[in-house]
Amino acid sequence: MNESLLCFLVVAFAFVITPMILPVFVLMAQRKGITDSPNFRKFQQRPVSVLGGIVIASVISITMACAHMFVDMNDLFLAMTMILTLLMIGLVDDAIDVHFLVKLFVQVFVVALLFFSGHYRIVTLGGLFGISALNTTVSCIISIFVGVFIINAINFIDGIDGLASLFGVFFGLVMGIWSLNHGIISHAVLSFAYVGALLSFFLFNAFSKKYKMYMGDSGSLILGLYAYLSVCLVFSQEPQGYFYTCNYHISFAIAWLAVPVFDMVRVCFYRVIKGNSPFAADRTHLHHLLTDWGISDVAVSILLVLMNVLVLAVWFVTASTGMGALKQAFIVAAVALLVVWSPALYVNYLLKKKNDRYEKMRMRFLRNQAMNQQLHNSITRMIDNMPVLFKNKR
Repeated sequence: MNESLLCFLVVAFAFVITPMILPVFVLMAQRKGITDSPNFRKFQQRPVSVLGGIVIASVISITMACAHMFVDMNDLFLAMTMILTLLMIGLVDDAIDVHFLVKLFVQVFVVALLFFSGHYRIVTLGGLFGISALNTTVSCIISIFVGVFIINAINFIDGIDGLASLFGVFFGLVMGIWSLNHGIISHAVLSFAYVGALLSFFLFNAFSKKYKMYMGDSGSLILGLYAYLSVCLVFSQEPQGYFYTCNYHISFAIAWLAVPVFDMVRVCFYRVIKGNSPFAADRTHLHHLLTDWGISDVAVSILLVLMNVLVLAVWFVTASTGMGALKQAFIVAAVALLVVWSPALYVNYLLKKKNDRYEKMRMRFLRNQAMNQQLHNSITRMIDNMPVLFKNKR
């Protein structure tokens, strides 16, 4: 079968079977009390199911099993095993709140196991600072640090409806195209399975009332691990196709994960200078600042993904010119820093120094939300009235 056609069918298949599976777990979560309740950081009006991770993992597993009839997926056995390992700790955390040190230990264990398997490790800096191949000790330290950092960066963006799932669609789409360009078909299938599953999940997460479900830690952790696996794959491959002559490893990774990574750095830096733990819960993330300003969750999600697309476009330009690895990485990091930090600094400036202007703009954003509510309600009715295999008859 043609590889591009296979990937299209993978997206379509994952998109279609998600609505068949999701209502089952919504019902289960409601009956077992596996829900997320409102608090000072979460403004939903009622408890919401948090088994999104198991829905996404189930859809991806089924999709990959079907794709195995056309392409060999055996090389992803270890990756899927580790994804399911993080899924389990995420499910436990969603149910009973695991201490962050326990989750951190499991993340380090998973990344270390992937490293010592020899399949997923960062073995080069792509010519940055004149460094290419890394010795085993340095490679191990960098791999574990980068892996845990990426997993938590993705976990941190799961704070409003639709944001993590829409970023997952973006991640999968970019990496799916990259994998096809490099002839890594199995990872392309995995990436496009994420695209189909998360695009469908986004609709339920952002719009549905009857079948609304959060991704939860289980979903964000497996999305973060997928991102780390993809970064390792990028660092293990020589550039091919259009970018064959470019040393793009570092700059591509920075651009691809720009918004989650740089927002996490900003938030942790802000917490530390305030004397708080970098893991302390608050509402200082960029998506929180924008939603508190009156912009809707869906609009903020789309805006932040478009910001990441902008950074990736800058990377594309630098890669096309064939400039050196250090200059490429510096330009992309500077643009990412500007794109991600500027809106947060601007909103905080208005809030503290120009409160009248902040409130006027907030009221304008809220009026726009009200004007768009009819479209939102139409999508909600369409999703909630769709036929499903299982319904809550209580």
